[in-house]
Amino acid sequence: KNDEEMRSKSILFYLFALICASNVEGLIYPKDIVSEGKRDESNLSNKEYETLWVDQTLDHFNWRNSEKTFRQRILVNKKEWDGTGPILFYTGNEGDITLFYDNTGFVTKTLSKSFKGLVVFAEHRYYGLSLPFGNQSFAPDNAVYLSSEQALADYAINIRELKKKYNAEKSPVIAFGGSYGGMLAAWFRLKYPHVVDGSIAASAPILQFYGTGVSETIFNKIITRDFAEAVPGCSIGVRAGFADIDSMSKTDSGLASLSKIFKTCTPLKNAQDASSLVNWISGGISYMAMGDYPYPTTFLGPLPGYPINASCLLWQKKIKQGGTNLEGLFQITNLFYNYSGQAGKCNDLSGNIPGLDASGWEYQTCTEMVMPIGSNGVTDMFPPQPWNESGWASYCLQKYKTKVRPNWVIDYYGGDLLPNGKINLVGSNIVFSNGVLDPWRGGGVQQSVSDSLVAVIIEGGAHHLDLREPNPADPQSVINARNIEVKYIQKWIKEAHQRRG
Repeated sequence: KNDEEMRSKSILFYLFALICASNVEGLIYPKDIVSEGKRDESNLSNKEYETLWVDQTLDHFNWRNSEKTFRQRILVNKKEWDGTGPILFYTGNEGDITLFYDNTGFVTKTLSKSFKGLVVFAEHRYYGLSLPFGNQSFAPDNAVYLSSEQALADYAINIRELKKKYNAEKSPVIAFGGSYGGMLAAWFRLKYPHVVDGSIAASAPILQFYGTGVSETIFNKIITRDFAEAVPGCSIGVRAGFADIDSMSKTDSGLASLSKIFKTCTPLKNAQDASSLVNWISGGISYMAMGDYPYPTTFLGPLPGYPINASCLLWQKKIKQGGTNLEGLFQITNLFYNYSGQAGKCNDLSGNIPGLDASGWEYQTCTEMVMPIGSNGVTDMFPPQPWNESGWASYCLQKYKTKVRPNWVIDYYGGDLLPNGKINLVGSNIVFSNGVLDPWRGGGVQQSVSDSLVAVIIEGGAHHLDLREPNPADPQSVINARNIEVKYIQKWIKEAHQRRG
């Protein structure tokens, strides 16, 4: 049972799968909430934006709590703004907002110039430096204000006050987001259509929930297909490697051999350690599928272009040299965790991806973001592990004193499957983009719901590739997708001006 809970826990961290602040109680709205920050940000890589700090309401939905606030970070780039252009608003997700700013060049560089826009990246509460209770933010009694609903309310108020500050009352607002941020961008338009004029929801798995008809095994099935199509036999080799780990983990000598092959910093001593090894390998493979971009990147760590192809070629070379399935699997995993030598001489199986915050996201999966994901070892290359709802619920109750609400997202935002087989989404002015290589595509909107809830499929595209800065190595499919997005943004801006007068 413990192994099942660990496996479920590890998978849920893949969504996208960065931290210290003080508990500050400021003044409540209304007031000029935007002020220049004084915090040390000398480590930030990008200086083209200014950093603003906001006294944000802690609890938007409780009148008795309405005077408590925390400090929220917002990045603003006015370089291309002409004073009348649209507000290009990124709905921050589960990590440090600077990470997403640095990897969303289509918005910060291309669209800002094309539309003379004001670029705004708002940090999600409880992530990055926007921690309501500092390093105690995830204590059970303090984490209760972490939810998508509270975050969207933050963003709505951000826009209202930024419009006042910059005299941009007539400026249309276009929201953007990738992954969980893409889910937020879509939900922002659905819940606040009077605030947001349109949204680009990239790689947004808003259907990876109960009641939508999405299979819990689709995530791992897509990853397996990616590896199978990269190099013949690669996915079969991965499956064989996992089988060998299972058999070797049953003896002390086998555990010792696994420790040596995978160069673990701490020797594997029992079945739980072997399970940690499986989760570590699975995590690296999953992240590699998400970050399977056509050029070298550092978003999820340093990786070469098309890392799945590169890792499978290393696997193929090792097998042709007479290497074992496990040695081949190590070559695949090592490319993700140690491509630039960042892991050093041994592999720490407990490491997280820099910039992505497992603590905050884990809490969200223990409340409303219950996204069933499992493997069966038949349609995918991973060890069989069905989604364990009861095990996860038990873990969440013990750690956070929360009772998971697996149907809440669909009840609140929509997306369930109607009797006629259509998706139950009621709204307008949203483009849902999904890359064929991205494992989160399975939980995304892949068919247009209406003329204004539009699906765009990107052949050869990985996780929100369309939001990244245009690159000469981009496939034509992502160029086409961006052109479609620009067309809809132009339409939304025109309609917004007409509506506002």
